[in-house]
Amino acid sequence: MAVLRILLVALLSIFSGVTAFRTLQPPTVSTVQTFSKKPATTSVGSFGRIIPTYNGILKSESTPGIGEGRNLPAPSGVNQMPEPTQAAIVLGLMASLVAGTAVCSAGLDAISATFPVAFSVWQKSWPLLGPGFVLAGVSHFTLHDDFCNIYPPKGTWGFWYLPGSPSFHVNWTGIVEIVGGLMLSIGGIANAFNVSLPTAMSLFLPDGALILCALTYVVSFANIYMYTHGAILPEAMKEAGEVPIAGHVIRFILQIFLLALYWQMGRSEPLIAFLL
Repeated sequence: MAVLRILLVALLSIFSGVTAFRTLQPPTVSTVQTFSKKPATTSVGSFGRIIPTYNGILKSESTPGIGEGRNLPAPSGVNQMPEPTQAAIVLGLMASLVAGTAVCSAGLDAISATFPVAFSVWQKSWPLLGPGFVLAGVSHFTLHDDFCNIYPPKGTWGFWYLPGSPSFHVNWTGIVEIVGGLMLSIGGIANAFNVSLPTAMSLFLPDGALILCALTYVVSFANIYMYTHGAILPEAMKEAGEVPIAGHVIRFILQIFLLALYWQMGRSEPLIAFLL
């Protein structure tokens, strides 16, 4: 009996210990995480630190082309060069835009002289670019943080110290783009259908074209920044990543062509015609 009593006490002790051990175990934590498909709010405009998330993927400050990641080696390699070299490249590209536009415009004049009728018909379609610029201007607000990311931070290239925040410049360029696009669209429609506009709107076509010509040239600094530093539009380009060198070359050529078209449409403006 004494032996049975001892065995019973031992079994009860073991059972009590197991129960207590289970009680002390931490609760099981599921490692399955769910992410919202909606991008998290970021502070891209400040250009201090940027850690946005897209579809649950953390984009750290070392992500190429985003925030501090714009200081990583770009595909062009320009941002790793000495600042004087960077400045020379940027200013050279801006000068090339002017020279290329002049050459392209002269080429358009030659085509016009050779095929006047066909060229006149084609020229009437140029204002169709207006609605595209209106949509592009709207995107400055719908993709505001994206555009802030391709605005050069102060000190870029060793000479970029334009007053105003990235957000400010994204806003005003978006507004000008919308206004210029609307003016070009209205003036182009009136010109295509030979409709006379009120006096205050009679110069919408050339003025709108000149506005877009000047704006396209000014915002080229942002395009060049994408080339020199590999900056991207984080949300719009999240699948594509950094633009390859060939992409920048193609865009540069198209930009020259657009500038030439706007100059062709805008030089009929009385003041410009007088100066020429």
